Amino acid sequence: MKYKYLSTQVPRVKIDYSYSVFEGERFLDAWFTSRQVVQGNNDSVCYKLNRITGSSTEGLFLEWIGIKNNKGELNKEKLNLLVKRFEVTKKIYSSYDENFRPKDKSLYNEYRLYQLFSLVLCKEYADSNRLPLLNALLKLNDIVLSVYEIGEELDVELLRETLAQEVRFVLELRRD
Repeated sequence: MKYKYLSTQVPRVKIDYSYSVFEGERFLDAWFTSRQVVQGNNDSVCYKLNRITGSSTEGLFLEWIGIKNNKGELNKEKLNLLVKRFEVTKKIYSSYDENFRPKDKSLYNEYRLYQLFSLVLCKEYADSNRLPLLNALLKLNDIVLSVYEIGEELDVELLRETLAQEVRFVLELRRD
């Protein structure tokens, strides 16, 4: 069985997760295999994330990562709203207004933002175990892996980190 939630068309075209059929262990095996595409050390890495793009969304995500690294609490209302917006569009935009509506709907191809949001969700899920965060994390990583497979330049160490955490979270749930 092949993991069917990777697509060369993302994020321009949304991956359709609706009405997904339960496929049991075969599906989990295919999902796990898809997460092994980036080879390397699966140990957690800590490195300094520098601002690269200068987008306001990147600044927000780096701020949130800093808060989590310092054992702080994120504004749950803002995080939940952004997760909700992401779940509808399956896109992360370069800039948002105060209600997390995109300022420019054409600016959603900064793949670093998807990676940074994935890290934010990893850190917040590790503290809260809130399943909507894990659900969004899985979809973010599907998008990131999809663009990685078509050769987009990504932060491979960050990708390894978020995939390793995602796998750990799912395996922990599976054991429970």
